[in-house]
Amino acid sequence: MRPGSALQLVLTWEAPHDTGDGRNQNRARPQIQLEGSIFSPQVLQYRVEISNSTTFKVIFRQMWTRNISIEIDFLPRVMSYCRVVALTRVGWSNAATSSATPKIPSMAEAAIIVSSNITGANVNVLIHFVSISGIQQNDVISLRFPRGFNVSQAIAVSGSLETRHVAHCGTDCLMSPEMVIVVYVASTSLPASRQISLTVNGIVNRNSAGASLPFELRLLNAAGTFTIEEDLEIPGISLQAGFLGQSSVRLSDERTGSNNTVGIAFVLSSRNPWPSDGKVFLEFPAQFDISALTICSGDCGIDLRSTSSTLHVRILSVIDIQR
Repeated sequence: MRPGSALQLVLTWEAPHDTGDGRNQNRARPQIQLEGSIFSPQVLQYRVEISNSTTFKVIFRQMWTRNISIEIDFLPRVMSYCRVVALTRVGWSNAATSSATPKIPSMAEAAIIVSSNITGANVNVLIHFVSISGIQQNDVISLRFPRGFNVSQAIAVSGSLETRHVAHCGTDCLMSPEMVIVVYVASTSLPASRQISLTVNGIVNRNSAGASLPFELRLLNAAGTFTIEEDLEIPGISLQAGFLGQSSVRLSDERTGSNNTVGIAFVLSSRNPWPSDGKVFLEFPAQFDISALTICSGDCGIDLRSTSSTLHVRILSVIDIQR
């Protein structure tokens, strides 16, 4: 018993030597080859049962066959237990059991390349992977961006791909706002082990700098309910903050040792509006004394505009102690 393709188990076994009447008839008589399968003339058929426990109290899949191998598809991604029993001409044989966990194959060489790593930038995203299963018409490619990316205007750049809304994102997958769904609509299937490349435009980077979480890439069936192959750990990107526009720091008195009022101003871009929990950090040169500073109130506020945000903050009681 071993994992096969996506959520599939492959079971093989040998025909029993003892058919149930105490005589090893199968060993004495040669097994017969029929349509690619070997079976014993003393075995009528095999009963194959799949359960989620060793007690087999709950059977969630049962099959009958005369073959000595079988492939079982669409199993849950949990440890599964198999029991095979032979029905001979004189009754049931003893059961043979085994266990394995169905798996979803991993994509090969999956990579995500973003055209810019600046926070809030509108970017193009290049997706590379090698499909080990091949791609059929109407198969779905699902890409989950890390939290904070805006994909509401995402569009696939290819005549053989369409960006669509699909209600599902694969096996054991929950939809999220960062999900982009692309459907392969070409009539020609893509063979296994072929390099696949596609571009998605209209993605907006997260507004905060720092390393992002990994990307998740899946190949799904047409309904989006079943994952054919996946890579859920494609490395994220390190986002860098952009430059503040028209930034300035002004002293009310530029004489050494004077008690100063400092004015700070800068303009935010339209892609990075002032956040509700935003903070301003200003580092003074080493010889400024800021031990008694205060932040102004009243006329210090945020002037919000349709395309940009200008923040004015005045810091009082800063002493330049340079002599």
